[in-house]
Amino acid sequence: VGTVSAEGAPDAGRLALARVAPSPATDAAVARVTLADAAELTLRVVDVRGRTVLTLAEGPRTAGSHTVTIPAARLAPGTYFVVAESGAEQ
Repeated sequence: VGTVSAEGAPDAGRLALARVAPSPATDAAVARVTLADAAELTLRVVDVRGRTVLTLAEGPRTAGSHTVTIPAARLAPGTYFVVAESGAEQ
């Protein structure tokens, strides 16, 4: 798989998505998202056209840091972005 990167500013307030590592990845990569408060969280992998190719997490999460494994081996070679959404924040 090609590059997997995080989308979103680290100082987004209630939601922060850290850099995805390793990048590029072949087997798996790890994304870490931090929530200031308990909230609904959706974590998706999207392609360069913005299409969702994989949903990594969806549902309520506690406040704090959460680590999610991205199964990069399941993705076709290319460039992907990880998008984190919680409430109105993206």
